Amino acid sequence: MRVLLVEDDRMLGSAVRQALRDATYAADGLEDGASACAALEGLDYELVLLDLGLPRRDGIEVLRRMRARGDTTPVLVIDDRVEGMQVGVDDYLGKPLPVGELLARLRAPARRSAGAATSTLTKGIVSLELAAKRAVSGGAAHDLSQREFALLQARMLRPGAVLSRAQL
Repeated sequence: MRVLLVEDDRMLGSAVRQALRDATYAADGLEDGASACAALEGLDYELVLLDLGLPRRDGIEVLRRMRARGDTTPVLVIDDRVEGMQVGVDDYLGKPLPVGELLARLRAPARRSAGAATSTLTKGIVSLELAAKRAVSGGAAHDLSQREFALLQARMLRPGAVLSRAQL
């Protein structure tokens, strides 16, 4: 899954990006709202992790612009709950970020978009167990490398879509 993290705190942003990458997410990081708006207009993300107190354009403005363009990408905000919920935030996490909870909340939109409320994605005869990072096919379980897991998850979440190298 490709995630855009927009966080102006460099230490927090670096730690979260590393945690996302360790959990097999493709994570891009930006530190200001203007850069986030430009990235969101040119690239496809499956989830945006958005701080609201950003320089050069606050997170609420970034979110308003996304929704005004019809961008329905799930957004998880890491700041003010009330105002964010009013303009289209999908979920909220307070700071400091609890990494385990962050990762669980990142998996939720993927399950919802795949039409499932479980931690397993199924397409045809293949099931992908998200928590265990393994594939099951024909009754046999296969442990996957981080790259294999990320590629299979991308294909299962967006079947038939042509994915760019950056998306993969």
